[in-house]
Parts: sequence; C-alpha cells; structure tokens
Amino acid sequence: MHDSLSRRQILTAKFRPLPGILRPPWAVEGFEAKCDACGDCIRACPRKILRADGGGLPAIDFSRTGCDFCAECAKSCESGAIRQSGTAWSLDVRVLGRCLAVQGTVCRSCEENCEEAAIRFRLGLNGKSWPVIDADECSGCGFCLAPCPTGAIAIEVKHMEEAQA
Repeated sequence: MHDSLSRRQILTAKFRPLPGILRPPWAVEGFEAKCDACGDCIRACPRKILRADGGGLPAIDFSRTGCDFCAECAKSCESGAIRQSGTAWSLDVRVLGRCLAVQGTVCRSCEENCEEAAIRFRLGLNGKSWPVIDADECSGCGFCLAPCPTGAIAIEVKHMEEAQA
C-alpha cells in the first residue's frame, strides 16, 4: 500500500496487493516456481482471503478479514508450494501516519480486532495516543486491516522462511 493513495481508493479497493506480494501462510522458498496455480488453496480457504494475483498465483487479501491459520491452504496443496511447518510467515506490520488516533481522533479499531493483543495505544502529548505494535506478539493475521477506516496498517513481507520438507 502506498501512503499517496486517496481515502476513496483505500476504502473501495477490492484487492489491495501488498508490497512483495504476501503469499499464503507456510509458502515455501521458491513458491512462485513450485506453485502450479491450480487454485485448490484458494477454494479451500474458509475465510476467502486468498485471491489469484495477475499471474494466477494465490496472494493474501486482507480487505475483508484476516487469517486464522487453519492450514486448509496447506492441506489442499499438492504441488508442495505450501507446507505447514514452523512459522507461517515473517511480516513487518506498521502503522502509517494517516492513522486517525495519530491525528488526534479517537479510534482503536485495530486494537479491538487484535486477538493477540499485539496492538496497544501509548499516550502522548496533548492527550493524543498512537498504536504501538509488539512484533513479538503479532502473528501477521491481518484482522486489524479491514476494520481500519483509513487503511493505516501496512503489512509487508520481511522474508519467507523456507518450510521444512
């Protein structure tokens, strides 16, 4: 997501591709070469957060809800491109300047939707508070993205960890 997007673009986007396209949890190193774009993982996802990207490969779409790590995508993958093992993914989650709370408007939608309690608000000057994300607690589930009225949460790939065979 880019900071220069208009509010309308953010709120009406059906699919917001993430920098470094976020693949399904447990996507193995070299996912793009191993995935045969069969669509089985997309159909298996009960939350419907997987969508085909421009090349037909599955990519995460957090615009409606987040991932509960049910592993249905991995169970359905016959190509070996998704293998449930170890950490689902390694992500960098941050709050952008367009956050309503950062701008002085009371909003805690991200905190209210974070089951891991990885988002907390820190009181600052002039009674303003801002969200702080605890990277050790954050799973990258994405449940904080859809309810954010300004699209102020950014999730980006740090690096994909190679799944164990």
